[in-house]
Amino acid sequence: MDTKNYTQVLIDGKIYTLGGTEDEAYLQKAASYVNEKNMQLRGIPGFSKQSADYQQVMIQLNIADDYFKALDHSEQMEEERNRMEKESYSLKHELVSTQMKLEAVLKDLEERQVQLEETASHLAKLERENRNLTRQNERLSQERAEAVTEAEQMKELVDDLLFLAKSDAARQPAARAETAMSEVALGCLLPFESVAFEAGVALKHRITPGLSLRGDEGQLRRLVMILLDNAVKYAGPGGTVTFTLERHQERLRLAVHNTGEPIPPEHLPHLFERFYRADAARNRSGGGYGLGLAIARSIVEGHHGRLTVTSTAAAGTTFTALLPRR
Repeated sequence: MDTKNYTQVLIDGKIYTLGGTEDEAYLQKAASYVNEKNMQLRGIPGFSKQSADYQQVMIQLNIADDYFKALDHSEQMEEERNRMEKESYSLKHELVSTQMKLEAVLKDLEERQVQLEETASHLAKLERENRNLTRQNERLSQERAEAVTEAEQMKELVDDLLFLAKSDAARQPAARAETAMSEVALGCLLPFESVAFEAGVALKHRITPGLSLRGDEGQLRRLVMILLDNAVKYAGPGGTVTFTLERHQERLRLAVHNTGEPIPPEHLPHLFERFYRADAARNRSGGGYGLGLAIARSIVEGHHGRLTVTSTAAAGTTFTALLPRR
């Protein structure tokens, strides 16, 4: 399209627009020419704005003015359309670029989601494996603890059997010395206070101070522990265990009494036999082998003493050891 130029001319107080493909200087000369002719018409004698020539000129000027204004408006619209097309293209380009960026971000998010799902699946697998390992470790720890307990019980059984075997063969060393029996008894009672409390058993004692005898302190301590352990086990919840140590003529009387179910009479003659169990089920649950009372009797007899037991429903059960002081 040819580029058009425009100029304006003032005629009779009205501004008219002239335009064309000519340059602006030429259009200004044309406007001056129109003004000049207008002035010439006005100089003719008898000039009137109502004359046909003047009206014809004004009609043509109005037509030209309307045409060029419309043309100018059309060109402005064309420019506006071109501008809007450019802006639309720019916006479209930006939208496409933004869309591509969003698609890239979405793709990255999808990949990250897949990675997170894979990671979560892997962590869940590790957690299951960890739980399995924990259960295995717990089972192994339990089996190891049971094995250790069983080994300790077996060692205790072997030691007990060796002790009894040496006693039978009279090879048990007589490590006799003056032993503060009152202090030994008190020392044995102390750890049993918590055991009795947990079992719901009241633990009492009557110990005469300053009592002593010549003997093996380790064996005498074991004697007290065996009798106390037996009494606490069989006193039962709400029961009472009473430990007594007193002087009886030239001997010491050590007695352990417990309330609870009495021992049936038919079992009393066999209580000090090896591996004998008056209550087999209870001994198995407690891990015993039925050697404790046999060892207690062996210790007492090794000190030239005597161990007896009485048991009735009314009086309860009492183990009594009479030990020479010398």
